[in-house]
Amino acid sequence: MAKIALLFSGQIRDINPRLFNEGLRIFTKYHSADIYLSYWDKAGKSGNHSRKILENNSIKKFDIQKYLKIAFKGFDIKKEKIVPIKDWEYAEIPEIKEINSDKNFHFTTVNSAKQLFQIYNSYLLLDNPNEYDFIVRCRFDNIFVFTFSPESNSSENYLANINFGNAFRDDRVYDIFFYTKSSISHQIFTSWLKFAEYVRYPFDNFLDPRDAGRILYLAAVLNNIKIISVDIRYCDVFRRQRKFGYFIDLIKWGLISKNSK
Repeated sequence: MAKIALLFSGQIRDINPRLFNEGLRIFTKYHSADIYLSYWDKAGKSGNHSRKILENNSIKKFDIQKYLKIAFKGFDIKKEKIVPIKDWEYAEIPEIKEINSDKNFHFTTVNSAKQLFQIYNSYLLLDNPNEYDFIVRCRFDNIFVFTFSPESNSSENYLANINFGNAFRDDRVYDIFFYTKSSISHQIFTSWLKFAEYVRYPFDNFLDPRDAGRILYLAAVLNNIKIISVDIRYCDVFRRQRKFGYFIDLIKWGLISKNSK
């Protein structure tokens, strides 16, 4: 059994909270899990890179606290932080604002800085990261389908993500979910602080320079942290256009992977 900190960050999404809760129970089974939440003060919907929704995805009259009470029922929420959208205006310093307004970057990465900013906020909620075996980055629209089984890699210096299948790209971190040992978590979860530096870093992996997956990849490799992809897709992002059969397929895929070892 491992002691793990689950850092949920970003925007609350309008998905079935009971479905979310059941998945979280599956993921944390056999482990001691503490929950930390950092979220915007407005809920939203996932547009899967739709330009229209990326520009305005907020949901009106959504009771965030009522939703969280159901979604995290039975779990120990150690700390939570509500981040007003207005706080972003102060965090987005001129250098970052210039990057975000540059039309030479792809429109789908316009929220990458916000995403990394919230990952950073969630990490700041930890009083002592070293009390945990693993620090896990999660989203509020992750649907978990497998129990957490961390790699038996003896090296402390690795970041694990689920970079395979349709999501595969060799030199990036799939940013919907990843975890590290606590000892090297700081270099990854605080990558927001070097956002502008990483955007301009001379490295081409065919992703947009401000893509969060590219930024996280650089945060790892430039700090001599090995990146590995786990064998099982623990979760995926719930989107309205995906049917439940998609998640059933994920389970089947994971079982095949486990049984083939």
